Amino acid sequence: MTGFCEISTYNHVEQEYTTVDAYAQYGIVFEKGTYEALFPLPSPKPRYEYDWGGEHGIEIDEFTPTVLAATQVTLPIVIISNNEADFLSKYMAFRTLILGKPDHSVYVDFIFLQTGRRFKLRYTGGATLSILGTVRGSRKVGMRFRLNFSDDFPRTEPLLPASVFDEMTFDDIILD
Repeated sequence: MTGFCEISTYNHVEQEYTTVDAYAQYGIVFEKGTYEALFPLPSPKPRYEYDWGGEHGIEIDEFTPTVLAATQVTLPIVIISNNEADFLSKYMAFRTLILGKPDHSVYVDFIFLQTGRRFKLRYTGGATLSILGTVRGSRKVGMRFRLNFSDDFPRTEPLLPASVFDEMTFDDIILD
């Protein structure tokens, strides 16, 4: 599970990046749906428009270039650890990372090594966590949750085939 995603943050005071393996440091694995969440079609920002009161419809400035709006991304994440104490340590470290430190950037970079893609995301909130449970077929414990991020740098490159994420995502993690 190591080696498919790295997480990088920038420290403004020391002017350096810190990069760690997502699984080794935080126990993070990504579930199915990660691909779809990371590659939504971005929406354009509104163009200048004018409503000529007595006329039908509106007039849009059709010659200005299209500028993309930030995209909202919800990542399906599972934190897996050896025991409850290890889980609490990894969870609190990850929580500190995404909530931000005073001398760090508000952005967290997720670098997917097999695809060569970097996603610079800003944490905007999270949904409810599942109950801490045992990972079926192992002695490990885990918790499933979804985190909301803003991709303030939307992509214009074409989508990757979903198969490139097959080895990086899991749909068979069952928490009892």
